Amino acid sequence: MARKYSKTGHLKISDIISAENLLPAEGGFLLFLFSPCSPYSAGEDSCSADKRRKIATLHKFASLCIRIRKIILERKGVIPILVARTSNGQLFTICNSMEPAHLRVLREKQSFSCPQCFGQLILKAGSVRTPHFAHRHFSSCSIYSEPESPRHLAGKSRLYGFFQERGIPVRLEVFIPSIAQRADIQVQDSDILEYQCSPITKEEIARRTNQYEAAGFHPVWLFGTPAPQEEGIRLVRLKAFEQEAATRQGEILFFDPETALFTYVSNLYRISATQWAGKVKTLPLNDQVYPFARPKRLTKPEFTELFQLFEAERDKFFRSQSYKGKSISNPVWRTMYRLGYDPKNLPWSVGIPIEAGALFRCHLVEWQLLAQRAAFDPARLPARVFDGGRTGAEALSGVMRRYKKLCRLAGHAPTREEAISRLYAESCKTVGTLRK
Repeated sequence: MARKYSKTGHLKISDIISAENLLPAEGGFLLFLFSPCSPYSAGEDSCSADKRRKIATLHKFASLCIRIRKIILERKGVIPILVARTSNGQLFTICNSMEPAHLRVLREKQSFSCPQCFGQLILKAGSVRTPHFAHRHFSSCSIYSEPESPRHLAGKSRLYGFFQERGIPVRLEVFIPSIAQRADIQVQDSDILEYQCSPITKEEIARRTNQYEAAGFHPVWLFGTPAPQEEGIRLVRLKAFEQEAATRQGEILFFDPETALFTYVSNLYRISATQWAGKVKTLPLNDQVYPFARPKRLTKPEFTELFQLFEAERDKFFRSQSYKGKSISNPVWRTMYRLGYDPKNLPWSVGIPIEAGALFRCHLVEWQLLAQRAAFDPARLPARVFDGGRTGAEALSGVMRRYKKLCRLAGHAPTREEAISRLYAESCKTVGTLRK
């Protein structure tokens, strides 16, 4: 519905592009501009030539705005999906092995509807994007409410084909009524694969995981976000939602549909808020198995390389503290002074790799210094050191006991090599064997 304007005929750009004025279906605002009763009508003889030129420019601008808005709404309003219901009531799934030409022929013979809202679907099988179904424009289907990127569609399609080729029962885009959640892929009866290609909050990862587990499913998170490129022991930066997934399933699993490669980031040890050290390993889709392959524990040479990374990061941390000044007001230097440590000759127990370091907020070196000063008593640690919302007293006490043991092993070692051997034996050899 058009707004009422003053006699001066002034029109703001914000009025032109507002949803109230731009009606892409009928072009309502453009018709309003050309209507005889409009103060902007170019047909008025009383208008000066200058005013008519301005009105003509305004018409062109309004027309361009309508076209731009129509494109935006089409892209946001069309939700691509891979599963549809045929006219005879059976489910039809588009998989990676289907040729677009075959789907175009099928489109002429068959009609499709949404499995949830029963609205009409369009089968789109072009040569650029992954073939998919789409609701009509401005669909109000609550199940398929979020647009999906081409990468997300391609990844789900390739993963679906992977299970089909191996004869593993699989379903795509399954709606679970008990939790009102649409799962990307359901494998067999109890496994759910969530393929996430866009950043989300760690709270959303936790919420969905808890919901799936409460409903009796085992969720596995795969990410389509950029993965580390180089294999080996590496420093990696993890976003909050990736850290949440790593904490829950032990490693981070990426999948790239273009290269058909899985990338594992495992054996993770936290250094700071976003920086971690771990092992990066790739696995081609054709070499993958199900249940998905699990990474092995680090070998001793790999753990030695990891220890070297931590030594370098420890030195880097102390250099950064030097810029802040070595006054007694600096909590790091104050803690060092009370422990009697020399920054140039630190014991092996400061800055060592330890699992479950994600419980802490501050840098690895800082919380380990504070833990030694507190005699490994969690109650004496400053509240700023750990995440009080997630870290329970029992979990924190367990980490303190473990760190105390590692300090005793490394602190009594006569040489660096012996300290590495003792830490490796405690950290890697005593852990239960993971399946290959």
